[in-house]
Amino acid sequence: IILFKAHVSVSWEAFYKAAFVDYAGSYFRVCYQIVSLIDSSEILRNPVFYDENNKELITFQQKKYFDIFRATLSQYELEAIFFNCLSDSDSINSNFKALVEKYSLFESLLMDESRPYEVVNRLTHYAYQYKVEAFKGNKYWGKYFEEIKNISLSVVVDELESAIKDLEKIEFILPSSLENKSEYKYIFNQKINYQDLGSFFSPKNIKCIKEDMESFYIKHINKIKELEDQFLISTLNTFISPKTSFTEKIQNSLFFDLPLNVYIDKLKQEKDHFDKIFDNLSNMKCAPTIFTLIKYGISYTEYSEYKKSQQSPPKP
Repeated sequence: IILFKAHVSVSWEAFYKAAFVDYAGSYFRVCYQIVSLIDSSEILRNPVFYDENNKELITFQQKKYFDIFRATLSQYELEAIFFNCLSDSDSINSNFKALVEKYSLFESLLMDESRPYEVVNRLTHYAYQYKVEAFKGNKYWGKYFEEIKNISLSVVVDELESAIKDLEKIEFILPSSLENKSEYKYIFNQKINYQDLGSFFSPKNIKCIKEDMESFYIKHINKIKELEDQFLISTLNTFISPKTSFTEKIQNSLFFDLPLNVYIDKLKQEKDHFDKIFDNLSNMKCAPTIFTLIKYGISYTEYSEYKKSQQSPPKP
């Protein structure tokens, strides 16, 4: 499971069939049969009680035996069941998933959004495909389900992508180091407080990023002026650190056959453009969606398609 979460870019079904089914297929079926037996046993079900919606309640005996079963599972076993119930790798998975939700199997499941080595297939990428009841009693997952409500299904994708690119330009968010960047390709700048949406565009965060940028531009504009005085265009690369992402962006836009004053103008224009992005942050309507997608590594395309598929069709 660690291999799948840290390195494997294919789906769980493909990974399961290629590397897991031979020794784990029977394990998942045994787990399902245990839970199914607890759920269907007449001895454990009696006496039967119903809630106000005429839904059969879990009895004390059922909960007791289910808790014993859950106590035998390690974190990675819970994670394996998590992924397996979301796949079509076995015909029992949809039934198992319903029982997982009914008995809150993931009450003790730890969140993994901050684990630096498990970034390809995190639980938070897919947990929205479960009902919140599967995590009942876990306040951290409860917060997750509250925060994903910030993801709007009415966002215009082009506007969303444009806003994300603007945030990358001013380095509120940074490109991920993942080789496979097709879906989860951004992380938060570690210099800012990104624990909750309210702090994301806080004056403190904006000041922190803006000061970095202004320091960069002042430093390089002054250096270019020095070079202009000395007619040393050829040394322009020597003072620009290849480790500075702002520098790399500007380097790519420079044309060394132009006068140095043109380079200065280009730097100033770039800074003016970034200042406009900062000024418009408070008006970025899709900010809650972007914040939540990046925090939990959720693909907007996958999320929106799944949520729309779960909506009931309009009545005729």
